[in-house]
Amino acid sequence: MRILILFIIVFSSNVFAQPAPPTGPTAAAPTPPPGAFFYYCQATNSYYPNVPTCDAGWIAVPVGQAIPIMPIFRPLPRATEQTVQSQPNSVDLEFFGRALFYSLDYDRAVSAHVTLGIGISSWEAHSWSHDYDGTVTVVPAYANYYFSLNPNRGFVTVGVDWIHVNHAGYNNDTFMNNGFAGVAGGGYEMREHSGLLLRLGGILIAGRTAMVSPLASVGFGF
Repeated sequence: MRILILFIIVFSSNVFAQPAPPTGPTAAAPTPPPGAFFYYCQATNSYYPNVPTCDAGWIAVPVGQAIPIMPIFRPLPRATEQTVQSQPNSVDLEFFGRALFYSLDYDRAVSAHVTLGIGISSWEAHSWSHDYDGTVTVVPAYANYYFSLNPNRGFVTVGVDWIHVNHAGYNNDTFMNNGFAGVAGGGYEMREHSGLLLRLGGILIAGRTAMVSPLASVGFGF
């Protein structure tokens, strides 16, 4: 019987006890009697030798105490989520939306929920029925309000478009027309870990007439 008890004690010590972690520039474990302790790192929630070092210092856990069950495979840390807080600037190419046809936009976060932006757009317009060609330039200025701090979230937008039209008639007459239009709408924004930015939504443009335009943009946050 004594031989059997001695065998169980030696066998248990060899199976469950861990050797002391190595010393080095990081915080080393204390040196209790060999084979009597587990060495736990609270900062990483791991035991030696699953992690070789512990900057916060090792905690010696007696073998006889209850030890938390540690998973064999630890999940990889999740990549840092990109939001307007970590990437306050963004540049995007918007189709339709505020500038009717397309626009190249830049916006900057002024708080966790609000961004301010400005864009530029210019294209050629032709009217065979009215016998003229024209160049349309639109400069949208806007503010977005986001409902949450998540990287994927809804938003509302308000702003104003400055619209400049330069007409050239086929009889060599030229004239210019300037005006402003109010803009309001909303949509949904998605930001990837890589910085890729996508927005989908709808816009109401109200000037001399009112019209609704879809909004789709792709860009990059930085």
